[in-house]
Amino acid sequence: FAWTNNWQSVCLSGMIISALAIMEYDDMQDTCTGLIEMLLPRVENSVHHYAPDGSYSESPGYWEYSTRTFMLYLAALESAAGTSYGILDTVGLHESYYFVLNITDNYYYAWNFHDGSRSRVNSATFYMAAELFDDPALAKARHTMLTSNLGIGAEMYDVLYFNPELIESTEFEADLDYYGKNIETVTMRSSWDKYGIFTGLHAGANNVVHGDIDSGNFYLATGNYIWFGDRGSEDYNVSNFKHGDYFNDSYRYLYYNKSIVSHNSLYVVGNPKIPRGQSFTSLETDEYAKIEILHSEANGAYTIADLTPSFNPRQKTSGTPLSESDKVTSSARRGLLFTNSRSTIVVQDEVTFKEATDFIWSAECAHLTTDAITEDGKTVYIKGVFNGERTTLLATLLSENANLKFKIVTDREEPYLKYSDTTINDGVIVTKTNSENLKASDPYNRLVIEAFGVTEFND
Repeated sequence: FAWTNNWQSVCLSGMIISALAIMEYDDMQDTCTGLIEMLLPRVENSVHHYAPDGSYSESPGYWEYSTRTFMLYLAALESAAGTSYGILDTVGLHESYYFVLNITDNYYYAWNFHDGSRSRVNSATFYMAAELFDDPALAKARHTMLTSNLGIGAEMYDVLYFNPELIESTEFEADLDYYGKNIETVTMRSSWDKYGIFTGLHAGANNVVHGDIDSGNFYLATGNYIWFGDRGSEDYNVSNFKHGDYFNDSYRYLYYNKSIVSHNSLYVVGNPKIPRGQSFTSLETDEYAKIEILHSEANGAYTIADLTPSFNPRQKTSGTPLSESDKVTSSARRGLLFTNSRSTIVVQDEVTFKEATDFIWSAECAHLTTDAITEDGKTVYIKGVFNGERTTLLATLLSENANLKFKIVTDREEPYLKYSDTTINDGVIVTKTNSENLKASDPYNRLVIEAFGVTEFND
């Protein structure tokens, strides 16, 4: 029972609910009472994931998986014991429902960062949460989902906890822009209607439960159509437990979907100080990428993330500064601007290296074709769908540096993947093409900018 991730609440909550259900029988009371007394404190080991503001580091999908069971457990305690013993006051639990609303696009599909899936966070516990937290706005939000004509169906718990008085007593009003401190992530949207533009910037730690190496990852969707998205999970059985456990940090980040290469971010190539392109950073210390600012107005917004810790070797001792000779960068920042009445996205990067460095700007896009790029390499036309009709997304490189150009990468091309291929064979990194392992995911086409031998990347 030493777990600190979602397994603690999922498994132990189920055991407690079962014990509460049968302890009315005289011959089971002592056993059930003893079990509940033992397990109640242990559930607390996993609730820190909600603090401080409800943004859930394991991904929205794991929020759904964990929180559904956790809320049923709290409801069972309230019903059977008349109290939740203060667990209902878990820091960030109430706020986590607003995290879920803000981390999903306008069709209620989740931004599937880390091991999350590209699915709807269709939590049937919103009505329950509205009752337990005395927050009618959550009931209204759930009612809006169910009546949106987007194919979201009601479940058993919706029926059990539906209260029309809560729906009628409030209106759900949400801001267009959101900052989740626990995951150091910002989301922005043009509106909340189903054709709205949804974008965001993810910073945060690289080494977390169910995590990826992905600091600086950005996201862009219109309606439910993804232009620049996230790979989400790899097959959990990708290794067949022969060459290393998928959940073992020594192997995990060598898989394509978990590596920096598959994300819409920035990474260093060929530097032994950070051989995987970005360094491991942990929530257990203060040395990880963080959002510096979110500025929001009616017609636009911008956010800036300090990614410097992701481009320097990991601190071996928290609080001990890196020496200047250990550092790869003196500063690394990425900004995301939502402008032109919330219709245009601008990604701005400013990175200063300690010495000449090979550096890659990368964005994965399944819809890229090799003829999408103009001859000068400054413009890309990406075909897609918006508002139900075929359309084209225009991507323009605004840099005045003539040496920087867009390039479309269609395969596992060197030098990008020499440290980040799909699997491991007897300790040797190999590609999918010469591996017996056929479960690892293929790459999408990628839009890249190569900046080789640079000390400044300000574009």
